[in-house]
Amino acid sequence: MATPLLAQHTPERVLYRRTSDIPGNDFGGALPGNVDLQAPFGELDDGSTLVTNINIDREGEVGAGLSLAGDNFDLVFVMQFYDDDGVFSFTENFDDRVKVVATPIAGSTDLTETGASQEHSNTGWNARTYGNYDFGAGGWFNANIWLTEDGGGAQSAADIGFGYFNGTSTNTADFGGIGYAGTFGVSSGAPAAFDTDANGESWGVYLNAADLSIDTDGDNIPDAIEEIYFPGDLTQLGAGDFDADGVNDPDEYVDGTDPTEADADNDGSNDGQEKAAGTDPANPDTDGDGLLDGVETGTGTFVDANDTGSNPLAADSDGDGLADGNELVLAAQAPVATAPTNPGGTGESAEQAISLGRIAPGLLSVDTAGSAVDDTELGLYAADGSLLASNDDSPLGLQSVVQGDLAAGTYYLAAGAYDTVFQTDFDAAAPAGVADSFSVNVRLGAFDAASTIVATATGTNDAGAIWFTAEIASAPTYDPNVDDSNSDFDNDGAALSAEIAAGTDPQDDDSDDDTLLDGAELTAGTNPLSNDTDGDGLGDAVETGTGTLVDANDTGTDPTLADTDGDGSTDSYEIDQGFDPNDANSTPVIPVVQPSFVPINEFVPNAYAPDLTQNGLNYQENHYPGGVIVNNQAEGNYNDHVSGNPTPLRSFDAIEPLASHGNGGGQISNRNRPWLDGGGDNFSVRINGYLDMSGFNPGTYNIHLGADDTNYFIMDTADGQVLAQHNCCPQNQTTAFTITVPGLFPFDNVFGEQGGGDWYDVGISGPGINGIVALGDTENGSPPVYPLGIDATDSDADGLIDAWELAQNGIDDLSQLSGALANSITGFSNVQGQDGWQHGYRNVTLDGGGTDYETGDFIQ
Repeated sequence: MATPLLAQHTPERVLYRRTSDIPGNDFGGALPGNVDLQAPFGELDDGSTLVTNINIDREGEVGAGLSLAGDNFDLVFVMQFYDDDGVFSFTENFDDRVKVVATPIAGSTDLTETGASQEHSNTGWNARTYGNYDFGAGGWFNANIWLTEDGGGAQSAADIGFGYFNGTSTNTADFGGIGYAGTFGVSSGAPAAFDTDANGESWGVYLNAADLSIDTDGDNIPDAIEEIYFPGDLTQLGAGDFDADGVNDPDEYVDGTDPTEADADNDGSNDGQEKAAGTDPANPDTDGDGLLDGVETGTGTFVDANDTGSNPLAADSDGDGLADGNELVLAAQAPVATAPTNPGGTGESAEQAISLGRIAPGLLSVDTAGSAVDDTELGLYAADGSLLASNDDSPLGLQSVVQGDLAAGTYYLAAGAYDTVFQTDFDAAAPAGVADSFSVNVRLGAFDAASTIVATATGTNDAGAIWFTAEIASAPTYDPNVDDSNSDFDNDGAALSAEIAAGTDPQDDDSDDDTLLDGAELTAGTNPLSNDTDGDGLGDAVETGTGTLVDANDTGTDPTLADTDGDGSTDSYEIDQGFDPNDANSTPVIPVVQPSFVPINEFVPNAYAPDLTQNGLNYQENHYPGGVIVNNQAEGNYNDHVSGNPTPLRSFDAIEPLASHGNGGGQISNRNRPWLDGGGDNFSVRINGYLDMSGFNPGTYNIHLGADDTNYFIMDTADGQVLAQHNCCPQNQTTAFTITVPGLFPFDNVFGEQGGGDWYDVGISGPGINGIVALGDTENGSPPVYPLGIDATDSDADGLIDAWELAQNGIDDLSQLSGALANSITGFSNVQGQDGWQHGYRNVTLDGGGTDYETGDFIQ
């Protein structure tokens, strides 16, 4: 039972209630109630809560008990406070809207209104307001406070989000946090100071709660409790045991159990028995093992599902790693037959018998129904070769049936065509030259053609009889009082303890369905829960580990290494491209994709490559006049930045290690590097570079975008373009993309901020990456990123980059230009002209003289 609330003024507390999913409904959230008159006591009847503060300064650092997550909600607070002169003020800068209604009241425990209310509201966002109140006289006041969030960031746009000052003010530094000391930006830096009345009371809330001190009939059960069960009648509960569960009524009140119901949790054990056993009378399964407390009798002996003998206070009574309830589930599901883990031999002899697997002991029948041979004969042999039974014709006509009550052991069956002679010592003389197949079927009980076949196998032997074998044995039994850790329920070669440790299914011999038994995978070091342990795109079953490539079904590669030969290309990529993944000298070329966008450091098309001399990405921060960068316009903000139109007020370029800047977010990355040119409002940040996925496997990955306000992202891969964008202000918007060809991929992102919170994250997740990480955050598992550089390939060694030569007007052959010849207009050499382009000059000479030239002016 929760601690009862008291019917009194509760100091330094605020009533709080959040109403979610109310789009377009400003200030529509319900007021929190102050009533606790119904069970369970200690919890407000309408679900509202008591909190210690109104700290909504930062979305990721809200006060205890509050939440700013999501969109379209109202937070509503109610409090009472004392003010000597009735002059006070509130300030707010909450995104989106705020309303405060203050009303004079009779006192801290009497909420009767004694005068008219005064209201302050703000329906804009990103604008601080001050609500100054003057009631002309002091006393106690009630404040109802609504904070409305429609969408985007829900926090203060700047400085303290909501504060109080016991005077008139429009200076943010005067205001203190209610129940906390503000540390975000400008505030007083201390909790709000309220006046104190003659009783020493200052601020808090009044609660209308049940008074558990009243016990009219003196039975040690508060009247409020008795009224719950018997309204208006205090005679039913008392010193006795109303529900006859072995616990008297006053003790049930102290214990928090229901004095009117012997077994409130319906677990088969009444409250008195549970109290004696130490189990929880309000929880039908105290130890959470899947068995009711009432059936776990604690005797140590399993009788049946209603008397398990297990310990109701221990989820795993026998300590074998399997919960008591799971043991009963396995026992109930034990199959009467299990398919063979080894199919056996050719069937040409008893030694080469074809396996039927494991079958439970008991009365069984075996028949040849379904055989391609019309007239069959069948013999059943014991493990010592003695003939137990044989049959010619049967209820199946010319096909055969044998049956018997078989104990545990190994048995053999010989099937032949008409006129087969069966004798001891595995002697079965069958006609030769029969090419058709024989089938044998095992059914439970005496033969009945309608019975289910539990095991079957088929074989041929044109030299004579065809042989089959079956292991007659019970499935492992599971007893919650007996350590079963060495059992192998599914016959996969892995003991129960090993399967529990590995997380595999002890009822499934191949948990990951890769055709390799769980036990074999645990021995080999592959993951029995993954059909591709190393995540290289090749299944474990085809990575045979021989070191020799045969074909795509026998690659010879190591199933625990994504790049067996260590040449930088994954095994599956080498197979796809026709190379040998076991040979480091057999390596495909890793593609470097050209950007579809014009990078920050523009050169000429098809001339870009990663700058492998440094890790990081190109960073450019532009600041604009108001009205250029606009919230909810991700693509427009991208175009404004990339086009250079309008010209920014200022621009700052650098190399940054990763894609996470500004203080915010947290779902993608907490790296939050500082802005390099101040951040703030009306600015954008562009990042571009190469993402190195050459060491990652083909598969599906995700780009994660988060920001306040917008992101617009482009990446070009060998499989096509990845385009992602979001408008204000998700914490984590996800776009999936698939690569079949690893490589180096150029990416570009523009973050735009109109006003308010300023932060962005661009992250990645997928195979081989632990969770979500910011691009470039290699410390936490991101693929490497490199700045966009220039592909300096100069095939003809003339000092001119190939891509630059071929970009000139009329040039389609590398032999047409010479680096040494002078430009016909400027007098500069072609190499000097190329260098001018490389360093950002376009139509001016390198000496700044201003003589124009065009690309086509360079001479041959």
